[in-house]
Amino acid sequence: MLGSVISELGELFAAAGLDEGYTALIFKSAAICIVTDITRNICIDSGESAMAAAALLWGKMALTYMSMPLLRAVVDMIKEVL
Repeated sequence: MLGSVISELGELFAAAGLDEGYTALIFKSAAICIVTDITRNICIDSGESAMAAAALLWGKMALTYMSMPLLRAVVDMIKEVL
């Protein structure tokens, strides 16, 4: 069931002209968000609010690190327009 959704999203990204590397980056970012949310919820349910905050922080840092190539591409596009 999930395979058809992923292939449909891939087709939409290809129609928009996005490189496959960016498509993979978006899927990886979504996976990091899901894993971070699950980890945070497990920590909260276990009564470990400090660990939940740490999991959230690490998830945000991972997303920031992964978004750097995309941010660089956006800045390069802006430079071309200007």
